Amino acid sequence: MRKLTLVGLLVVFVGYIFAGGGIFHWLEAEAEEKMRKDLFRKQEELLRTLERFVGSHDAHDCLQGGTTSESPSPPALDQLDCHEQLGCVSSENVTAVLQSVVSYVNKRGQNLTREGRCVETIDMPLLVLTHRQLDDIILKAHQAGRRGLDPLSTQQNSSPPQWSFLAAVGFSLTLVTTIGYGNIAPSTWGGRALCVVYGLIGIPLYLVLLDGVGRLPGGLVRDLAVRVYISRGWNANTVRRVVWCCLFTFGLFLFYLLPALVISLVESWTYLEALYYMFVSLSTIGFGDYVAGVQLGRSYWAAYKILVFFWIASGLAFLAMVFDLLKRGIQGLDEPDKTESYNLPKTVTKNRRQEKVHSNGAAGQAHVDMKSENNDYVYENMAMDKMQ
Repeated sequence: MRKLTLVGLLVVFVGYIFAGGGIFHWLEAEAEEKMRKDLFRKQEELLRTLERFVGSHDAHDCLQGGTTSESPSPPALDQLDCHEQLGCVSSENVTAVLQSVVSYVNKRGQNLTREGRCVETIDMPLLVLTHRQLDDIILKAHQAGRRGLDPLSTQQNSSPPQWSFLAAVGFSLTLVTTIGYGNIAPSTWGGRALCVVYGLIGIPLYLVLLDGVGRLPGGLVRDLAVRVYISRGWNANTVRRVVWCCLFTFGLFLFYLLPALVISLVESWTYLEALYYMFVSLSTIGFGDYVAGVQLGRSYWAAYKILVFFWIASGLAFLAMVFDLLKRGIQGLDEPDKTESYNLPKTVTKNRRQEKVHSNGAAGQAHVDMKSENNDYVYENMAMDKMQ
């Protein structure tokens, strides 16, 4: 694939990713916001129910309950069971709280018997909650988790929205690269339909681009090895192995070890966990047990998310190159690879020959022809050795 074509495909791919992120954001952000508000409303209802029984017996009474007529000053905090806990209840008020709960349960039971019908078991009040209410809470928490929201999120402290523009761009990237963490998926029919169409176009585009980028270093390394052989006389295979080792070491550090270090610091993971996450991402396995940028109570910089996208996209090309080398090495155990040969840069030789002709005349022409024939002979021998 020509370099100009490869650059054009890269520009199209980047534009495709950002366009997809914008469309997914438009389709899914409203539904996500509705789901978050619904979960937060449920949490507020539970808190109001709790405060109905405990609110009048909270930490303020806890401090007052420790005072007596014989000891007018309140006891020290380290002598109390509640200390500085928010919403704690003194031991003297526990009975009052329980009596309030019993009264509430009796009242709800009386309301059920007045309806004059058989009361279903799942509607019987269990302390403050009915079985149906508990199931509803569990279901909403489960749905929130499937949509990328931590079930423990609150209105004041929640995990980042999963369908913001940058998050949607990340979803588009994981879709076309087939990583698929599984922590987030479209919930609207429009988003699901777009997911199918977007993947049908984006995945082949990504595979073509990945193949071109993965093959590019191989051609550069072969040309470099041949040029060094011609100019220095060094063994081309040795030069090629040394260059591959250098590229592999540099790529391993830039696209694997360094990103894992940064991610471990930002996400508060161990370094081994970050290495595991990077491998699962770059190999497109995508288990989804570790996902960067979605933790509860963390505020992420936009630059960090963009950098993670860049590392994943670039690291995929690097790992594809590594897998291609391993595949060729394994295939070479069975039979030699006859698909590659060293090609003489004809245009460079031709230009140099023309320059020599203009400067040295006929004598220079004969010398250049002889040198060119020797170079062609070297290249042809190298190609034959490679194919044998």
